[in-house]
Amino acid sequence: AVQLMARGYPSRCSFTELRAMFAPVPSLARLTAFAPLRFSKALLSAVAMPGEQYRVGITRIFFRAGQMAFLERLRNIPGEPLPRDVVAALRRRLVRQRWQSALFFVRCALAAGKAVQRMRGRHTWRRAARLRLAVERTWLRRARTVRAFYRARL
Repeated sequence: AVQLMARGYPSRCSFTELRAMFAPVPSLARLTAFAPLRFSKALLSAVAMPGEQYRVGITRIFFRAGQMAFLERLRNIPGEPLPRDVVAALRRRLVRQRWQSALFFVRCALAAGKAVQRMRGRHTWRRAARLRLAVERTWLRRARTVRAFYRARL
């Protein structure tokens, strides 16, 4: 945090504070139900704030000078709700994030299923290899005894 502030990010705000700042806005009432980090990232993307103007930390977002005031002005436009394009972009971003996380979960589940199949295949192969070795040992043992029997007769 100190390094970010030294690099020119003097303003900071926690994810929950940023979400609470926009919670009273009627057009965003349903969207504030998302996780604070997800909502904060989507909001900054929706207002088209360049990535050089902020940095996302573990619990807070750090802003360059004047960017926090920009968000305050955006929220406090007298008599007007947030612009529709901002709300639409925020919704799109949140829906896209939700789909991406669902797809990631499905991919992980499929990969886990394939991993289990590979493990079962390895287990089957090992079992077959052990059986083959046991049969070979038995045949070798039997061959030695037969050889020894015939050598003794000669």
